Amino acid sequence: MPRSELRFAEPLSDPEDLKRVIEQLCEDLLRDLETRGVGARRLDLVFLRVDNLAQAVRIGLSRPYREPKHLAKLLAERLVLVDPGFGIETASLTGSWVEAITERQTVGRHMGAHGADVDVSQLVDTLGVRLGQDKIFRLTPVESALPERAVRRIPALHPAQGVAWPKNLPRPARLFERPEKVEAAAELPIIRRGSSYGATGRIALRVPTGPNASMANGG
Repeated sequence: MPRSELRFAEPLSDPEDLKRVIEQLCEDLLRDLETRGVGARRLDLVFLRVDNLAQAVRIGLSRPYREPKHLAKLLAERLVLVDPGFGIETASLTGSWVEAITERQTVGRHMGAHGADVDVSQLVDTLGVRLGQDKIFRLTPVESALPERAVRRIPALHPAQGVAWPKNLPRPARLFERPEKVEAAAELPIIRRGSSYGATGRIALRVPTGPNASMANGG
């Protein structure tokens, strides 16, 4: 299992010092990963304090990665979870999950031709660290006669499988082609009908009634 470790003559506790330690650990570990021809999918950073208590940080990655600056940045964002106590005397970084990596060239959307691959993995990783991996996803279609079951969530960079979105489907599909003003006869939740004037003419709007109407209308 790929691993790098640093020991210090004097205990460290300053966040800026710990960031530099993380950068050095990433550079050392990523050289090992490059030699093995693999990339990290999960990293475990462990700080051992002078009182022999460990402070651990874990990050997951959307795809195999071995770019030290990107990984160091992700780990540094998790330093808020680390309590250095009276100081840290040992730091280690372990690639607890690695996968074979294939080199590929990608370009930014502003430079590439229409339909060219755009690498958004760094953005996905950054959002995953800040918000949680389960909060970063995309929707994929599913064969179903029920509209509410016609889509499901999958990881943001998970390859498409099975049913695909129609190529001529306008995106995003859940919004009007352009914003349309909605006019109501009274304030909610009393309103029963309203109207919208758009390019296609007047559109009747119905509002739920009954004991649950106030909840349905945001009351």
